[in-house]
Amino acid sequence: MKRLLLCLLCIVLGTLSCFSAVSQRIYPVDSTAYKVISDIYLLTGHAMPSSSGPWSASELLAMAKAVSQDEVPAFLRESYNKLINELEKDLSIDLGNISMQFNASATLELYYHTNTEGSVRIDNNSISEKAFVGTQNWAFDMVHSSPFVQIDFQFDVCDSIYLYLGIPFKSGFHAGTGFENEVGATNLGSNIPGLKTIGNGASFSIDPNWPYRAFASFGGKAWNVQIGRDRLNWGLGKTGNLGISDNLPFHDMLRFTAFSKSFKYTFLISSFPHKVNFYDPYRGSDMRGNVEKDPLQGISLYAAHRIEGRFFKDRLSLSLTEAVMYCSETATPDLRLFNPATIFHNFYEPSNANSTLVIEIDGTPFKGLNIYAQYILDDLAVPGSEDAGGPDFSGYPNAMGFLAGARYATEAFDGLLTFNIEGAFINPYTYLRYNSDPNNPSSEAYGLDYIVSTRTYVTGSGADDSLVYDEYFLGYRYGGDCAVANLNVEWKRPGLIAISSNIFFMAHGTHDKWTRWDNVGGSGQAQWEEASVTPTSTHETGNYRYDTSDRNAVCHTLDIGLGCNWTINENLSLFGQADYISLWNSFNKQDNDEQDFQLVLGAKYSL
Repeated sequence: MKRLLLCLLCIVLGTLSCFSAVSQRIYPVDSTAYKVISDIYLLTGHAMPSSSGPWSASELLAMAKAVSQDEVPAFLRESYNKLINELEKDLSIDLGNISMQFNASATLELYYHTNTEGSVRIDNNSISEKAFVGTQNWAFDMVHSSPFVQIDFQFDVCDSIYLYLGIPFKSGFHAGTGFENEVGATNLGSNIPGLKTIGNGASFSIDPNWPYRAFASFGGKAWNVQIGRDRLNWGLGKTGNLGISDNLPFHDMLRFTAFSKSFKYTFLISSFPHKVNFYDPYRGSDMRGNVEKDPLQGISLYAAHRIEGRFFKDRLSLSLTEAVMYCSETATPDLRLFNPATIFHNFYEPSNANSTLVIEIDGTPFKGLNIYAQYILDDLAVPGSEDAGGPDFSGYPNAMGFLAGARYATEAFDGLLTFNIEGAFINPYTYLRYNSDPNNPSSEAYGLDYIVSTRTYVTGSGADDSLVYDEYFLGYRYGGDCAVANLNVEWKRPGLIAISSNIFFMAHGTHDKWTRWDNVGGSGQAQWEEASVTPTSTHETGNYRYDTSDRNAVCHTLDIGLGCNWTINENLSLFGQADYISLWNSFNKQDNDEQDFQLVLGAKYSL
């Protein structure tokens, strides 16, 4: 009965919205359309457009038309006109009030790197890991690597109800429950199924976890509802964002947006597997289990509302995001989560809910320059009533983070030359939280933190019904306990070629996704600076997954990269990326240094 009522409600809303006749197609977070709009806003002296992606076509069209064609620099007007035509065009198969479209693409990616050996660490599942095996230390985005073949289906009703389904043919996200067949296990690999690693006789593995994008969208001229699976990214950060970064393969979500020229409101519910399924003393934190023997239980929900406003003649943008991570082992959600006007910080349920607050601001003081900043408050000891810890007394530490950057763009050589500099500083305990039993620090129960997971069915493992839970920071890609600096320089001629260079440096302490949140301090100045001040050089609070007794140094990462994307024609493009990566004190072990050269070459053909 409840499902029937929900379906009827969607039909009624969709029918009413037909009168608006504004496209509700959803453009992903890596959309070229949004990048074009951002370039135009920057060069015309506007604060950046709303950064809470994905976006509906109606929202992007409103962004684009907020800038008149006369304002757009001459060398970008062709891109601007193509953008408007793209956002306004209908799907190719017209059946009256219903239209549909099929698209297909084939992408070949070849991966090469030099370091397949290096140091090894072993987790509490007795699984061996190497620094450059797996997705962690690849400069190229392996989490969102392109499928070998992709088929897209789009269905539209009255320009107001939109359905999308992406069907990928690609290698399994994992080719086993260990790391011996992960990307990087051999010098050469590719995105061709069966050739993820070349030279080790890996079994043929097809990803059974698709789709990674599949959703319904409906709305009107100034609002949109999206329900299903898609990627999320909130913020202007180049190295990541403090609230929501594009770290995960997908989110299973319900998202509502309402927008105008100077205001946007977003309400989000995103669902994940509950931590009880993989934070368990008998399984370890990265459980690789059996479907039949390990019944799934519990529910974890991330709820957030975000308000974005524009001020001072569109030169300043201010955003506020309040969010809560809610967990229930009985899979019973608190109905307050679904109240878009509630205050999550007033839940007062420390055993089930953990809230955060993110403030973002960006301004364009003159044409070509944008300055932006983000601040996240995860936990703050209230002066006079709570102790945050220190050299002379113990307490739960403050947890917050800062990110700031500047982007400058100018016309050069008939193209756009852009400089982007960015830095981030995140406290060691940001995104972490205490055990479900805060009075028992030695408990092996899960922590109520901002570490989320995707549940992946594994093929090619030699064992039936295998699962892997992959964990990600929901916020900043590198989590807490880090200081980051990044410089990116890019020149591009829209629609033809883009060349970019990047220098990335990070000092990361000993805390990771599995660090236990606990009292710190009270043991003198030296201990406080080593264990509590970013970046830490010792790990003293326990760890869900690793033996951390040998962590005794800050890990430093230097990545120098060069990339190119060349559009041959509307169907074919070529791309490549080369990076030299150096790790000092890899795995936070003193004098454990490693280097790697990584090369990715690819071609994409679209129909």
